[in-house]
Amino acid sequence: MMGFTLFLATAALLPARRISLESLTTNAVPGVTLDAWSYGYREIGNSLALGWGGYNLTDSDGATIEYGQWGNINKITADRDMIVMERAGPFSGQ
Repeated sequence: MMGFTLFLATAALLPARRISLESLTTNAVPGVTLDAWSYGYREIGNSLALGWGGYNLTDSDGATIEYGQWGNINKITADRDMIVMERAGPFSGQ
């Protein structure tokens, strides 16, 4: 599941990783849709910020395949907001 929050960024924000939409969808499963949203964003000092949210995957009939949460640590500079670390995981129900 890693990488879905990068849909919120552009290649200009992540110069070291040069990501294109094609590279993110190359291994996508036909008929599966990813929906992701943000719950919050908070600056924590030293030019770092936390972002967090949820996601779900649905099949072509609209049935939920998986859902979970994601979180990012971002480095903030004068001209960009760059993802330093990203983590996502499904809800386990336990």
